[in-house]
Amino acid sequence: MGAAELLSTVSPAFANSSKGNNVAGVWSVVAVSSKPGAWGPFRGEGIVDADGGFIGSNAVQPSASVGYWKALGGKYYQAVFTVFLFEADGTPAGSLKATVNLTRSSATKLTGTVTYQKIDTSGSVVSHGAGTVTADRVGP
Repeated sequence: MGAAELLSTVSPAFANSSKGNNVAGVWSVVAVSSKPGAWGPFRGEGIVDADGGFIGSNAVQPSASVGYWKALGGKYYQAVFTVFLFEADGTPAGSLKATVNLTRSSATKLTGTVTYQKIDTSGSVVSHGAGTVTADRVGP
């Protein structure tokens, strides 16, 4: 998995304002492979919507990650999202679908795991992997 794919997948979109556990806002994200030396650390930014949506971006991949989140109860959250991937010349390279499971450790910190599948332009899974994620709140 390359930096472009990973950075686009780690936007933590998790909010639950109805229970007073609001994590909506802007988050700075760092992800690292669970396999030492495989990839990362990579950085991204995510805008979390209190209504269940989010958008993530980074300086490497030209496509935003777009998805949804859900509260799992208490301090636990999950998001599923997709990002379209491109080769360096702009040719479509498929997509990446990721699931992030996070635990809120404070009002400004989330930690957890990411799993992903890279899917080619014909819809076949061509690789998969996992890593750890940390996110720090940078905005309301």
